Amino acid sequence: MRAILLLFFSLSVWSETSDQYVARSEFMFCNLNDGNTYQDVVAEQLNYEKFLIEKGLQYNRANLLPIWDNDAEHDYIMWGNWPNGEEQYKEWGAYLNEYPEWAAQNGVSSTAGTCGNYISMINHAVFHIRTPVEERDDRSFTDWRYCKLKSTGNLSDLKKVFAEIEQAARDFGSEEYGIHLFTPYRGFQDADLDWDFIMMHHWYSASERSKGVAQWPEWRDHLEEKGLIEKRNEQIGSCSGADTYQHDWVFSTIE
Repeated sequence: MRAILLLFFSLSVWSETSDQYVARSEFMFCNLNDGNTYQDVVAEQLNYEKFLIEKGLQYNRANLLPIWDNDAEHDYIMWGNWPNGEEQYKEWGAYLNEYPEWAAQNGVSSTAGTCGNYISMINHAVFHIRTPVEERDDRSFTDWRYCKLKSTGNLSDLKKVFAEIEQAARDFGSEEYGIHLFTPYRGFQDADLDWDFIMMHHWYSASERSKGVAQWPEWRDHLEEKGLIEKRNEQIGSCSGADTYQHDWVFSTIE
């Protein structure tokens, strides 16, 4: 995705219901250092999980790797999440003040990759039809789009529309997937962003993604019959084409 921001991310660590909720996310855009592989990155991240457990901190980590994104200027994106703002600043404070000494004492290095942009966003989970954990792929598909609200639209009303769409999907027998909306929080220097939120679709398995393609014509007709496409378009002015990323789950210490 673009340099300013660029899950699949199960988020079952908070709830296995379809209730909408708001969490905190961060994204770090990284390239591998010479002589290192992606597996070296994962090994370093798993060391950080040990630190989090020792300190009783709530955080999780996934990596996003480009599949179809010809503008990508990075090898991978580290995506972290906290259940709320309180835990976000607890974890960051421990990282700044305690992790350097802990890493030195435990012989942990951070040399596999070099990261550039660091941003934080508000993560609005608005739609979830979940696949049982044992049936989920280890690596999954995610689509990311930059979207702009209409002048008369607002995020609160859009979230209500997605709740209706989820119920329609359940009635339809749609594939199992989720939708998240990300709004800017920290790290955005440009006050004139040409988008209001980033919309992410994630699928729990390749088979569910394939099912969605097969169902698409009937699913769109179902939404049109219920007037939900019109209701959604009353809120959203435009969205970019999708950039597709592999989601690779690494760890979670969230209770």
